Amino acid sequence: MMDIVHKQDEFVVIEKPSGMSVHNEVNGDVVSILSEELSSTVYAVHRLDRMTSGLLLCTTRPEMICVLQEALRTSTKKYQAIVRGVVSSQKGEWRHTITNTSEGRRNPRGRKQYRKSAHTSYEVLSYNQYISMLSLTLHTGRQHQIRKHCVLAGHEIIGDTRYGDTRYQKKMQERYDFDGLFLHAYSLQFSLFTKSYDFRCVPNGWERLGLRRS
Repeated sequence: MMDIVHKQDEFVVIEKPSGMSVHNEVNGDVVSILSEELSSTVYAVHRLDRMTSGLLLCTTRPEMICVLQEALRTSTKKYQAIVRGVVSSQKGEWRHTITNTSEGRRNPRGRKQYRKSAHTSYEVLSYNQYISMLSLTLHTGRQHQIRKHCVLAGHEIIGDTRYGDTRYQKKMQERYDFDGLFLHAYSLQFSLFTKSYDFRCVPNGWERLGLRRS
């Protein structure tokens, strides 16, 4: 059963679990499962990567898709991530140019001629000697933007087997006994028809990593 955070006539906000695709999953995806639960065709207004958990905006009304997508253009989307190492600055910004497609660990920025501007801001929430928890705000929406920016800054996301170092990721998986990506969409703020909405959804289970507040 899908965890519904909020439901009203115009839209539905759910908490997507890690490891589930929004669309086109043979063994079940968010759209098909939620459509069955609501007995109505569901449309995803935006996307989250398969391994990213957190808030996802959907609708059962096709005429609302463009309206909600327009609302998201001026929205604020915040993520939490647990990354490698101690981030030196309490707050900061990353502006590495990157492509708008999936890449790999050898060249996460992608081919130079296809790179576009990208902007992510971050704040350190907590840390220990090995890892840090960050709050990250997207100011642009390139594919895998947060994952790419983290690894380019020298702080790959724990569980990121696409962009991260293979040996390090395996070591961290054994140390913390997990299987997944520590990236969670925890805050979604937008306005619709003169009304403002602010949804929050903290990640479950991360407290076991023993991070202290910064």
